[in-house]
Amino acid sequence: MNIKQFLFISGILCFLSVDLSGQEGASKTEKSEASFIEGTMLLVLDKYEEANTIFLRLLKEDKQNATLNFQISRCYLGLDKKVEGIEFARKAAQLDPNNTYFFERLVDLLLDEGMLSEATVYAEKLYLLEPQNDLYFNHLISILAHQESYEALTDAIQGKIDTYGASPDLYLKLAGTQMKMGKYKKAENTMNRALEEFPKESEVHLQLIAYYADRNEDSKAKDAIDRFLVDFPQKEKFLFEIPLVGKLINGASGTDNPLLTIINAPQLSLDQKIKEIIPYLSAFVNEQNTDAKQVLMEIIDDLESQYPDEPKVKAIKGDLYFYAEDYKQAVNAYEDCLNYKNNLLAVWEHLLYAYYHTGNVKTMLERADDALLYFPNQAAIWYYYALSLVENHQYEDALYEIEGYNYLISGNLLQTVNAHILKSRCYLAQNQSDKALVEIDAGIEAENKAGISNGNPYLEIYQLIILTEDPSKKTEAKKLSLKLENLNSIALYQYAKAKSLFQNDEVSDALEAINVALTGKHPVTGDFYELKGDIHLKLDQKDLAQKAYLLAIEKNGNPNRINLKLNRLR
Repeated sequence: MNIKQFLFISGILCFLSVDLSGQEGASKTEKSEASFIEGTMLLVLDKYEEANTIFLRLLKEDKQNATLNFQISRCYLGLDKKVEGIEFARKAAQLDPNNTYFFERLVDLLLDEGMLSEATVYAEKLYLLEPQNDLYFNHLISILAHQESYEALTDAIQGKIDTYGASPDLYLKLAGTQMKMGKYKKAENTMNRALEEFPKESEVHLQLIAYYADRNEDSKAKDAIDRFLVDFPQKEKFLFEIPLVGKLINGASGTDNPLLTIINAPQLSLDQKIKEIIPYLSAFVNEQNTDAKQVLMEIIDDLESQYPDEPKVKAIKGDLYFYAEDYKQAVNAYEDCLNYKNNLLAVWEHLLYAYYHTGNVKTMLERADDALLYFPNQAAIWYYYALSLVENHQYEDALYEIEGYNYLISGNLLQTVNAHILKSRCYLAQNQSDKALVEIDAGIEAENKAGISNGNPYLEIYQLIILTEDPSKKTEAKKLSLKLENLNSIALYQYAKAKSLFQNDEVSDALEAINVALTGKHPVTGDFYELKGDIHLKLDQKDLAQKAYLLAIEKNGNPNRINLKLNRLR
């Protein structure tokens, strides 16, 4: 028996001395005590069935014994019979309405089972047993807040203030609840009242400033900031932790950029500055907010000049260019970052994606191989490694590595689709069209299992590309091409459409489609230029065909296949 178990049994014996005393004769009491101790020992040893048998027998002799009901509750819970466990916990609390431990346990049980209304009732009773106990009060109001019972929550906090006196924390909790109810004027009045009663409490000042800043009440916010700086000049740095407050401090600094004051504040740490930057980056990335993008672009170089060796800054710079789709600049920033800290997974993922979108698939393959040294079990790294093998025409190696990727994504239907597309591309390049179509069908089936109605458009686009490789399926390819017309903004679809038209000897239309494809966004356009060369050759425009084939090799097209075509031109 360990010390915790010993102390628990000692505590139970204290209950026992109260609850089992005064029964018929000393001998019967002693037998009951011995049985109770035996049951408690069995309970401590997790022998719930045997312990419960003893406690239920004792309960027949003393039905009003709260401790026995509590022990029976614990046995049922140990047996995973939660309904019975809660029932006996209720009885224990009802029989001993002054026992805070019983009430604590009952409230926790009810919360675990999602019985919030009843948990609230007992949490309130628990609080009333010891109204000065802040733990019980906080437990009650957290339950009310979780239920969004804001009226009851307001009453509880106000009752605490009226009965036991106010505190800064209580006022701020009350103001926060009032804001959740949409009663902003009341919340403002509550914080101002807190400020009057506790003028030296810096947190009250800060919360009021945050309130004004959040509601764009700049004049009131500036007044509150000035007051704070007079009372707490040594705590100025805490102001910068309030979102968007930098532009209000000291009337900004002769610029419209709200981050410039923060970036140039020597009293702030880098983490504090980054905390202020993140909302702008989120607005740019998630909401495509061009103003946020402009604000960040204006300050990022200044920030880097202040912290030239800091990987966090270089990563943020990389992200800024990455989401602005300036992938070459993103690559430079990420590579710079990895020179200082090379085990940042998100940076590696973005770097490999950026290399792909610059068309630099040779370096992408090299860096993906490097990334696997740091993250051998990360599916995203394996995906980029397999993708780079495909783009470098190493199809056998790619098929092998895709199996490793499949192992890591087991059960993830969405990522399984990516694996099927990669495999279909490998089989297509190896002139195994039937296998390629099987992979596309498997990808579509995976989407159906995941319940996705409008899934990955590249599944059907690659299906079309595969069909255009088989002369016997030209009619099927043309029908699919017409079905996919809604994807005409995707460069790869225009390429697939051009192949279908070329397959049907509609050469002029095919040339038009491939030119449209080349004006769109696609990372690796080698196949596009190769098709353009084929079309020019069909039109007997040999010089233009040769030019297109050479560009295809330059743009990472398949050199072996294209060189054969060039040799026929010579």
